Amino acid sequence: AGVEAAANKIQASEGYLPNTVTKQAGLGGGKYKYTISKVGRRTYRVSSLGLYNGVGRRINVNRVYYTTYAKYSMWMRVNGNIWFFPGEQFHGHVHSDDFLRFWSHPVLGGSEFFGAVTSLQPSFYGSTSHVTFHKGLTLNSDQGSMASIDFDKLETLAKTPGINGLVLDGATEIQFKGDQMIVSNDRMGWEDQPVNIREDQLVYIRDATSGDQTTRAGIGRLYGGVIDGRITLVTDDDILLYDDITYRNDPRDDQLELELRDFSEPSTDALGLISKDDVWIAESSPPNLTLFAAILAAGVKEKNSGSFGVLNYQDLPPKGYLTIHGGIVQDVRGVVNLHSSSALLHGYAKHYTFDNRFELTAPPYYPAAGETLKFEEWSDGPA
Repeated sequence: AGVEAAANKIQASEGYLPNTVTKQAGLGGGKYKYTISKVGRRTYRVSSLGLYNGVGRRINVNRVYYTTYAKYSMWMRVNGNIWFFPGEQFHGHVHSDDFLRFWSHPVLGGSEFFGAVTSLQPSFYGSTSHVTFHKGLTLNSDQGSMASIDFDKLETLAKTPGINGLVLDGATEIQFKGDQMIVSNDRMGWEDQPVNIREDQLVYIRDATSGDQTTRAGIGRLYGGVIDGRITLVTDDDILLYDDITYRNDPRDDQLELELRDFSEPSTDALGLISKDDVWIAESSPPNLTLFAAILAAGVKEKNSGSFGVLNYQDLPPKGYLTIHGGIVQDVRGVVNLHSSSALLHGYAKHYTFDNRFELTAPPYYPAAGETLKFEEWSDGPA
């Protein structure tokens, strides 16, 4: 009963509690006392002691947390006519509500998946004869719906006292510079205004209702840079990406497990990009683009597509690799390249890796994938 009451307390706060919460209550002639201890962002340890007729019992749950959409390497409702090609590698969980399409070749091989691969459909297109699934392919798998993402709540959070939030109206330009954002926004009267990135920063760019019509849409234009901190950027309209975005401390170093590396300063930097519409890589982006981010394109604004892709990819020359370390969640899978069986013709070749830190510690205020708490590492016994 104490564990259940603690779980209800965590759910009522949507996973945002102070460092320690303790409560005692009576129940059926006995009593219980639970303690909730914060061990990470939206991650807790629960210890509950029960006493009845002089007999005590304690239950510990070492990790209680919400899973978020940042746990996916790739998630899409509609996969469309996009295939997984030979040489492509995907780390982390890949899911599609639509039919997956695998292209295999006896010489070129097939794609390689290091995490779980799931589909809501009962079958797939193509062949998996040369595709490698390190953690299996599961069909008829329901992974929930992005319809549950509450953008109104995210905007309200960004305006709530005590939350490190910032709300901006209309088209906004941002460049990252360590622990600062360099922001231009007409309605704030800002041109290259330095803004500190505070702890667990949440920025919401909403549609404006006044001023120049050409700048009313809540578009976020990101001109790259290096991030020192944790920040989530939410937009009512598109997010446009123009240049590399990386972290001060590269989290990929932490995942290499090199014996001689000094792990005294693991990466805690994180970026979440959440668009009510689409997330696009601009045509002017450089060759071999690198993005560190958990990306989500919901497509809930005016029934737009909700895609991540490269604008006018079909008109671009081969631009090398698109390296994404994080994850991509999109309503309709977007396109980043066009290629023949063996050659890249337009756009970027994919080099996607999953930021496995996000399974437990997502970027700030990242939407939960469902309302169910996960419990891991139980212990119980007499007390």
